[in-house]
Amino acid sequence: MRETQGDIERLQALLDASIERAGAFLRRSFQMPEHSLTAQELVDCWQNVQTVALATVTMRGEPRIAPIGSLLYRGEIYIPTVATAARTRHVIKRPVVSLTLFRKNTYNRHPHRPIESLPLQVRPLTTEDDEWVQQDIIEHWGDTIVVAHGKVFHPQTLPGFVAILKGTRVGLLTYSLEDEHCEIVTLDSNKPGIGIGTLLIKAVTQAAREAGCKRLWLITTNDNLDALRFYQKRGFTIVAVHRGAVDAARQLKPLIPLIGNDQIPLQDEIELEMRLEQ
Repeated sequence: MRETQGDIERLQALLDASIERAGAFLRRSFQMPEHSLTAQELVDCWQNVQTVALATVTMRGEPRIAPIGSLLYRGEIYIPTVATAARTRHVIKRPVVSLTLFRKNTYNRHPHRPIESLPLQVRPLTTEDDEWVQQDIIEHWGDTIVVAHGKVFHPQTLPGFVAILKGTRVGLLTYSLEDEHCEIVTLDSNKPGIGIGTLLIKAVTQAAREAGCKRLWLITTNDNLDALRFYQKRGFTIVAVHRGAVDAARQLKPLIPLIGNDQIPLQDEIELEMRLEQ
């Protein structure tokens, strides 16, 4: 994070002023200010260059919206462009604009809905979840089994946690205990970006500590850049790269594709761990 405390305070003042100017309908729709992001939360979710939808207005009052890269630095938003661009002319003459921050082009993070405000609950799995767990594993993993480090897991038989939002199951984590080690076998979220994965990690971390484990660990694959980013931001470190392990896993699970996310050849397993203090 590049922001100083003074930067955070100035950004918070800007957000507060924006909320004060919002109309009754907007405040009611987004439950402002009760569910508004704080300046710190906005900084946390706006790391590095991010895509935003920039909305401007032409001289004739016609709206123009287009994606563009942006950077939040020292509490201010920077949008690189050129002087000859149409949007530049629009902004110079009519400097009031609107921005929407998008993540991975699949969902957007609106600055008036912090993840902490959502009514998410996490509880241990029970037998009543068995059917749903099996369906969720098939949906996310393409089969009822998961293969990692040469071992076949049946997640529907493992302990775990389920995340619930307004009565609906929206996330699943399963794990395996062995000696003083707790392995995360699966972690899936049906609504990315609202804190489901983070809450599930907190739940399994607590369970591992209570079981006397000294190590919380997992396996992901070389194409899963989102997972590598997610786990490292939450305290996990890469401890090993098992070259060719996915190729070997296909002997146990032929459904594993040859090409993974972002057209990356799916070949290696990456091991991450978090050391647990007792």
